[in-house]
Amino acid sequence: MKTKDVLKIIFAFMAIIFIISSCGTPCTPWREREGLCAGPKELDIPPGPQGPQGNMVRNGDFSEGEIGWSNRCCWGMAKGTVSFDNGEMHVNVTKQGTDEWHFQIQNWGHHIVEGRTFVVSFKARSPQSRKIQVRLGRGDPGPYDHYLEEQDVKLTPEMKEYSFEFKMNKYKTNENAVLDINLAGDVGEVFIDDVDVREKGS
Repeated sequence: MKTKDVLKIIFAFMAIIFIISSCGTPCTPWREREGLCAGPKELDIPPGPQGPQGNMVRNGDFSEGEIGWSNRCCWGMAKGTVSFDNGEMHVNVTKQGTDEWHFQIQNWGHHIVEGRTFVVSFKARSPQSRKIQVRLGRGDPGPYDHYLEEQDVKLTPEMKEYSFEFKMNKYKTNENAVLDINLAGDVGEVFIDDVDVREKGS
């Protein structure tokens, strides 16, 4: 075999390897069930503020619309819409999922430091009697460590502030933790504003 032919075979093999590696891990039914596949409506997420000082939520008052927020809808039969109106996030869940996270709003880029205490707060309301769920932890590709364990929040028609405190005492520092707002447990509208994640006292 000529040297030229050998080089052609090598280059062809390298091209095949490049194409396979560029495709990423396929979205198998198991990966979808475990939430390891990209959501059908992922948004481009700019990085949040660096370091643990002050509010780490990018666009927590929704003055920039959807910027900084990822809409992971929908899995497990859940259906609904998300819009950004008058400085609020407006979610309308029209069909429940088989799990709370099957309609999920995310905000990434939180610098959670080992051994320190953090506070997650937000304002929310709903015209219907329904609840939402919030958590903060490690996101894709897992493992899904919960720094702030899942918190169920029962909403009222009046806009109220909710606050949760946690200490990062079981896990190492994570500079890109994710805040999850899970909405698929009930149908109905939800309005959210002034989302804040910060180190306690900052």
